[in-house]
Amino acid sequence: MTDHQFDRSWQQDSSTLENHLKKLQERPLTAEVLRALLLATQRLTEANALLAQHSDTKRCLTLWESSSLERLASTAKQWLAAINRLIDAQLVDKPLAIQRYQTHWLSLNNAQAPWGQFQQALTEHQALRARFPPCSNN
Repeated sequence: MTDHQFDRSWQQDSSTLENHLKKLQERPLTAEVLRALLLATQRLTEANALLAQHSDTKRCLTLWESSSLERLASTAKQWLAAINRLIDAQLVDKPLAIQRYQTHWLSLNNAQAPWGQFQQALTEHQALRARFPPCSNN
């Protein structure tokens, strides 16, 4: 853009930016990511309680397909990092409400934020699953 700032024949293509902003306005992507993290955390916590309850038995576990959780983790981390970069890119002081929202909901470092809770539940789940032998295909 700055390469063409004095070129009178150049016109900025704002339609791409406008389309992205329209998409963000029409669809609450951050809310969708946060909701997915919260629901996944809840289900992992429930599964962890069941695994812990049966950890002293000689049961086996079938193979676990973790690609969905890995994809969620990758998407959520990428989205939250991008949103935080966008907020932090502003050169003005953030209002207290924005700071709180960023800390409590969008943070990748706060263990009490959805990302931190999800990571904790997933780590615990993987550790609990490791206690059980895999079932054989008899």
